[in-house]
This record gives sequence, structure tokens and C-alpha cells, in this order.
Amino acid sequence: MNSKVNTIFKELDDISQSVNFISLNAHIEASKAQGEAGRRFSIVSEEMTKLSKKLDNSLEELKEIVQK
Repeated sequence: MNSKVNTIFKELDDISQSVNFISLNAHIEASKAQGEAGRRFSIVSEEMTKLSKKLDNSLEELKEIVQK
């Protein structure tokens, strides 16, 4: 892969890590919050985790395609 593609992959990986960190923070807040607020943070946490995993999987697939 050329350096431009590697740079883009690195940026997308950084985004994925940031999304994962936000998810972790939402999970922590969900455990602190009570009632409706706790449920809302929990939903945000779950969706952010799904998004991060989806991005990670897509990046891996794309890397495999580009390396061929």
C-alpha cells in the first residue's frame, strides 16, 4: 500500500479508537446514572460499540482488498 492509503487507514483507525473510547465513557456514565438517564446512556454505549466494531471489521476487509 502506498503512504497515502496507509495514512487514511491510520486516520480511520484513530476514529474507531475514539468511538470506542466514547462508548466506554457512555457505559461508565450509564452505570452511574439512574432511571431514564441510565437507560439512555446504556443505549448510546451499545450503539457506539456496534459502530466501532463495524468500522473495525470494514477496515480489516478493506485492508485485505487493497493488499491483493
